[in-house]
Amino acid sequence: MEDRGARDVPGRAPTRRQTAARRHRLGQHFLKDQRVIQAILAAFAPGAGDRVLEVGPGRGALTEPLALRVATFVAVERDASLATVLQQRYQQEADVTILEGDILEIDLEAELTGAAGGPARFRLLGNLPYSIATPLLVQTLARADLFSDMTIMVQREVARRMLAPTGTADYGPLAVLVALRSTDARLVRDVPPGAFVPPPDVHSSVVQLDLPAHAATDDTAMGIALARQAFLQRRKKLVNTLGGTAPRLVAGAMASLGLAPRVRPEQVAPEDYVRLARCLGQEDNP
Repeated sequence: MEDRGARDVPGRAPTRRQTAARRHRLGQHFLKDQRVIQAILAAFAPGAGDRVLEVGPGRGALTEPLALRVATFVAVERDASLATVLQQRYQQEADVTILEGDILEIDLEAELTGAAGGPARFRLLGNLPYSIATPLLVQTLARADLFSDMTIMVQREVARRMLAPTGTADYGPLAVLVALRSTDARLVRDVPPGAFVPPPDVHSSVVQLDLPAHAATDDTAMGIALARQAFLQRRKKLVNTLGGTAPRLVAGAMASLGLAPRVRPEQVAPEDYVRLARCLGQEDNP
């Protein structure tokens, strides 16, 4: 049943209840625990010459102690009222830019280049809304030309999938993506629901990724795409998930790389997906 009391009325400022309802729809949970905030900042270790992009600054728990400590600071906030507050707070700061909008839809290259005064690699920091964590990772990890490292808070289950070793239950396309796009991926700490207001229904984790400038190559892109295809049927043998109409071609490529004929997708290491993709590409284009 529709909650008529929560409906926005044109020309009238939204009530506190309407604002809370909208933020619930956006999946917003604001970080409040100072111990967690300081731990994130310590792990991030900002430098005076850094260029930083913050995703989802919310009420500014990380923005406030960081924005004026770095050379260039850009934040993207989807909630218009929160973005307005931050814009007013930093309107006199030439090196601080607060953007209102959806991080998945903004032209990041244009915005970051404009803020930095030219092409530059940024450091990404953010408490990622659970609904966009995976698509944002896919988008940003492909842009090693824009980002040098990330310190992000995600749902704990997402963190486990990001960092899962080969052969484990959590290992899948996300782990392959992270392994192939980063030189180092590590867990900083877990964060309980009580560190936020309102508290979410899940635990969170802070993860750091170092991104080399050469991470987004054609080979790694092909390996990531192949892994994504393989894990659509993760319980089947790899030769069956990838074979399609040419199982002998896939079996031959696997054999040439020393992959067992009965191996399943979760048993194949990230670098082997790259090798297999390269080998299959060469078979298709002799």
